[in-house]
Amino acid sequence: MIKKLSRKLKRARKARINYTEGVGEIGYLPVVEKQAFAEGENVRNRRCLRSGTKVATGDRLRRRRRRVKRQFYIRPTLIVAKELLGKYLVRKIGSKKLVGKIVETEAYIGPEDRASHAFGGKITERCKTEYLIGGRIYIYLCYGIYWQLNITTEKAGKPECVLIRALEPLNGKARLKKVASGPGKLCRWLKLDKSFDEEDLTKSKRIWLEDRGIKIKESDIVATKRIGIDYAGSWAKKPWRFYLKDNLFISRP
Repeated sequence: MIKKLSRKLKRARKARINYTEGVGEIGYLPVVEKQAFAEGENVRNRRCLRSGTKVATGDRLRRRRRRVKRQFYIRPTLIVAKELLGKYLVRKIGSKKLVGKIVETEAYIGPEDRASHAFGGKITERCKTEYLIGGRIYIYLCYGIYWQLNITTEKAGKPECVLIRALEPLNGKARLKKVASGPGKLCRWLKLDKSFDEEDLTKSKRIWLEDRGIKIKESDIVATKRIGIDYAGSWAKKPWRFYLKDNLFISRP
């Protein structure tokens, strides 16, 4: 097993990607650390075992992977949109898990926001989900082709949400292909459709968000105008699109 992992580590370094094995990321790691990884440990950001640095145990890893709770979502939308950056979206399909770090979001604050489906207090069959309590999935079809994954925010009755625009996949092959660098692409990769509308991220067994202890500095967040909403007039210029600076997996306008 050690030899097999060694080969994988070498390929990962050569391809300049992070290699994952379900329990965590592996970046450019000293070979001496592969034994810890073989035992199922997450050794990301761990330097050299020879230096005496502690390696996270399985129990510590599980404690770090905390499902995001309701209280996180029922706060002001702009705060949630920023703090979603660095959280991990987990999609379980059978025994397989697809995991990606959120690297780009957009905030929509109805009913005053002209870019929101709930502008003016409008309630339709499509946008009624926006009025649910924070932490629910609001998903809709764009141009009749692309599903768009949104997460509701604030308390029930306030139609606000955050669009998830891009993920940084943990799986090496998915990273190379950038399968989640755009709202439509990530829904295709995660196999999301209308059946996920109103899904509760705090309770669902097939999709949820995890806090893995990553702290994002304000200086590492870029705020700019949202994409594809020219019809919203001056509201289109609101700097309510947020993404991680210098991240290679954000969407392209």
